[in-house]
Amino acid sequence: MKKEDPPICNRCRCQVTVKHILNECTLYSTARTSLHLDTDLFSCLKNNDVAPILILTSM
Repeated sequence: MKKEDPPICNRCRCQVTVKHILNECTLYSTARTSLHLDTDLFSCLKNNDVAPILILTSM
């Protein structure tokens, strides 16, 4: 949104995206499991409250 390159995930060494955080990053796998997030990004965003995992990413 700032017309900057996206940040790089310190754990995975890839670009940080919503999909990466909610579906791929190993750092948040426990949080995704405890929140029972769907593995499909569209379903995940449509059917789940992802606020708790997004709060984790801002810490």
